[in-house]
Amino acid sequence: MEGFRNKIIVLLIISLSLFLASGLLLIFFMRDINKKVEEANNYQNELMRQGAILDRIQSLERETQKADLYSSSLNNALPSESEVITLESKLKNLASLYNVSNLSFRFGTLNSPQGNEPKSYSFNLIIDGQVDALINWLTAFQRLPYSFHLEQIEITQTSPSTSHATAIYNIKILGRIYLR
Repeated sequence: MEGFRNKIIVLLIISLSLFLASGLLLIFFMRDINKKVEEANNYQNELMRQGAILDRIQSLERETQKADLYSSSLNNALPSESEVITLESKLKNLASLYNVSNLSFRFGTLNSPQGNEPKSYSFNLIIDGQVDALINWLTAFQRLPYSFHLEQIEITQTSPSTSHATAIYNIKILGRIYLR
């Protein structure tokens, strides 16, 4: 019996040793697995941060493209001081195109920016013509790629209509053209 007892004790010691060794290995592997899970979470968080940064960069690039479009529109709508000099020749070309006469255009003073308004040149414009020609000319004037502020428009009939001719009107416009 003594031999049997020794074998059982040896088996118990071996079993306990294997159980303890398995427990230690399990703890070691759990720590290693937890480290790997933590690293994976850190990588996932880093990827999410990088994705958010890339999304923000793309958003900023889209906003930059929109801003460039608005900036070019603004540059087209608001001429520089050197570009506004050609306005008189453009108005004269429209006058000859739409058969209106006596175009007189003069720049006034340079107005500094005020509040939401950019700087501007005041101008005085006088033109004569028949009603249809003047309406067509004013429509073309409105389509010019500039930003105008018309402060005063005065229309007077300079000659009455007869059986041979239609009435001639005179238009006087006081306004401003905005500059960048």
